Amino acid sequence: MQPPSFSISPRSSKSLISHVSSSEGIRKGSAVIMLPMERERQVNKSVCQMVCLIVAQFIFLMSGSAIFMWLERESAQEGYKTALMELKEVRNNLYLTPDQEFVLKKAFSKGFSFNAEELPATARHSWDFISTLYFSITSTTTIGYGHHSPMTEYGQLFCIAFSLLGIPLHMLTLMHISKHLNTVISRFLNFSAGNYINKGQGKKDIGTFIATCTLLIFFVMFSAGSVRLVMGDDTSYIEAIYFIYVTISTIGFGDFVIRFEEQNDYNRVVILALWALALYVGMSILSATIMSISSRAKMSHRKVFELMNRLAFGKKIQETT
Repeated sequence: MQPPSFSISPRSSKSLISHVSSSEGIRKGSAVIMLPMERERQVNKSVCQMVCLIVAQFIFLMSGSAIFMWLERESAQEGYKTALMELKEVRNNLYLTPDQEFVLKKAFSKGFSFNAEELPATARHSWDFISTLYFSITSTTTIGYGHHSPMTEYGQLFCIAFSLLGIPLHMLTLMHISKHLNTVISRFLNFSAGNYINKGQGKKDIGTFIATCTLLIFFVMFSAGSVRLVMGDDTSYIEAIYFIYVTISTIGFGDFVIRFEEQNDYNRVVILALWALALYVGMSILSATIMSISSRAKMSHRKVFELMNRLAFGKKIQETT
């Protein structure tokens, strides 16, 4: 009995080859060379994922801010009114008891002056949508300046749930943006430097590292000037640089904070939008710089490990001979 025979027509063979080529690329030895069409498809897919993450984070921040405002605003307003009443009672006494001194300190920390007769700007804008969005961004980015925090129990519980979802979403978005930023810088270096960058992965990583560091320094120096315009002339240029780095590195000591309660609503929106844009751009550049440092460190560690293996293997050969 003869085994069954199979035949493939030229048309079907071409379609089979094109299907294999488009899905896996062309195999050359043990490596797979990615075709331009397949590479473009993967790049488009990655860009779509990044855009979807950015949109998802934006919607998440807006929704969380609305919930925070609903939970905290009424309680915050009552707290400010109580502090104003206590301050008026303290002013009627020439001798201050320790409790009354505590009342004064609490009132001053809320933005009251000693002769205050009405609620300060910090109270009028406390937990409105702009200040709440500011709080949501500092929470999900883990900056946490500490000057603005939920006071009600429901607000504190929601803050825990909001951060548990918001922080991973922010980190995933930041990772995708940083990855694409490194890719853009690497391609720019390949285009501008030509064959020199393509001689090895090590030189490519060094070029990307130098480029990201230069971009980070330029961004910090440029943003520091803008920060001085918002904070005022009392803030020095070095303090502005310090504030920018502490913010984009998410250290967030809280010793320097942008406060825009005294501004009108339009200026508050503009300041918040520019601050958020600078924050995410700066964090992306810093993350890309850290990724390039990590890539270079892994390569150096691999070379050191290979050198140690060669030395140990050579020593064993000498011992056996």
